[in-house]
Amino acid sequence: MNQWYEKLFKSIEGNDHLIALKVTEQTFSENYQQDFSIKDASFDLEILGQLNSKTPAKGRLVKVTRFARDYGIKLYSIKDSIPLSQSMPIFESMGLKVLIGRPYRIKIKNRIYWIHHFTLESGENICAVDEANIPLHFGELFDEIWMGKAENDAFNELLFKACLKSRYIQILRAYTAYLQQIRFPHSREYIIETLNTHPGITLTLVNAFLRKFDPTETHVDSHHSLFEKVADQLLKVESLDHDLIFKRLLNLIYATVRTNFYQQQEDSASHLSFKLESAKIDHLPKPFPLFEIFVYSARFEGIHLRGGKVARGGLRWSDRREDYRTEVLGLMKAQMVKNAVIVPAGSKGGFVTKRIAEVPADKTFDEVRECYSLYINSLLELTDN
Repeated sequence: MNQWYEKLFKSIEGNDHLIALKVTEQTFSENYQQDFSIKDASFDLEILGQLNSKTPAKGRLVKVTRFARDYGIKLYSIKDSIPLSQSMPIFESMGLKVLIGRPYRIKIKNRIYWIHHFTLESGENICAVDEANIPLHFGELFDEIWMGKAENDAFNELLFKACLKSRYIQILRAYTAYLQQIRFPHSREYIIETLNTHPGITLTLVNAFLRKFDPTETHVDSHHSLFEKVADQLLKVESLDHDLIFKRLLNLIYATVRTNFYQQQEDSASHLSFKLESAKIDHLPKPFPLFEIFVYSARFEGIHLRGGKVARGGLRWSDRREDYRTEVLGLMKAQMVKNAVIVPAGSKGGFVTKRIAEVPADKTFDEVRECYSLYINSLLELTDN
């Protein structure tokens, strides 16, 4: 037994979880022993022990040097080595630049695992507000992108620029998607660029949302100070377009009266719902509903418009992904006319599936049905009781 393994076996004594993995002298390859310490091996074993058929891969951000703000990425996978074409787009969506990647073959209980270690450029641009939690937030975000619960887009740069974890980034994705449905003049890409250009304002904006709806917050209007802080920060923004984007996002938070964000369901990161008071939304196309619920997910989006406190209508699966709110608004208006003799107002809802093109033809109905079920559950989470 070589000295490296002697130290490893001694380090895992008393750790029942690691002992259960039955590490042997064939577990770690020679190149792994040369490149990593015993502490690294213990950490890696903990992660590898979490992999299974439902979770075949995990990504973790790790410190490379002891004093500098330098990080690397370890990508863990079961059975097969992950091709760069799958992992690199995720890293790039976070604004990371990979310099070198090295694969390591690991054998535990006659099962083969792989660890890919990626060296990154200097981490001097990493947000210092919550740097200690960045590795944890990275792991959560990577896992959610890999499992399809979060999109692989430039919103993810906010992890390192504004210290925003995955669920907080999802808030901004959802409001941006809603802006696109109400004919906001700027593109999604330009909104993302604006948020990344001003990470300090973006962080304050998210904190305003969190404080407004935090069920543990004792002061009802405590979020107003953060609204004012955003307004003060915008005084230093030279671009009128950037100023408009932040003001419209702030307006949507102001118009939101309820959210499911703090409901701790199992797949809380996979969908997010807002109930909005439509009359408070700036430049909203007429006619105004009384309330509307917007549902956002990486898998589907949906809207429900209600013309009054007592309303009657229906729901539909829409194929108009770019303007489904406009479609539903027209249907709600027609429903109001039809219901004039029955009830004082009409309502209408609709949802779109975003991954239908990836689904085999014989599974299309199942995908639509599952999205419909998630859409209904999302509405019920915010419905008055």
